[in-house]
Amino acid sequence: MPIYEYSCEHCGDRFEKLRPMSAAGQPVPCPACGRPAGPLVSRLARLTGADEGGSDGDAGAEPPAMPGHGHSHGPGGHTH
Repeated sequence: MPIYEYSCEHCGDRFEKLRPMSAAGQPVPCPACGRPAGPLVSRLARLTGADEGGSDGDAGAEPPAMPGHGHSHGPGGHTH
């Protein structure tokens, strides 16, 4: 089971919880105040635009080429 990060809007507490993937989006009781706390969007999702329908404009774009390289190595590796 993965660990998910949650934040309580009432008291501001942030905590992690081990939960099945099927329950990841469901609120959990805040350990500090007992009120429902919602899941946070993971850092990976924010970086890739993989959150629910969102995009940062670069999702799916090819990574930039290595500086000063400008060519591919092909199956034989470096063949300069």
